[in-house]
Amino acid sequence: MYESKKSQKAKEMRNFFTVLLIAIGLVALANILEFIFLLMPLLPVSMAIVLMFVLVLQVLSGLGVIEYDLSKLRK
Repeated sequence: MYESKKSQKAKEMRNFFTVLLIAIGLVALANILEFIFLLMPLLPVSMAIVLMFVLVLQVLSGLGVIEYDLSKLRK
């Protein structure tokens, strides 16, 4: 009988910590998603900057001003 009370107490503690861990995980997930959606206006701007940089590199390469080889980035 004493063993079952101890086992029941351990099960309750395990359930409590499981619920606590899930709650902390949900709060962390909500904070991460909020951070991502907060930065969403910067996403199109950063993509446009990268696109313009690539276009400038292509134009300069087509004019013969610079020559670059991106295949050297792979090893």
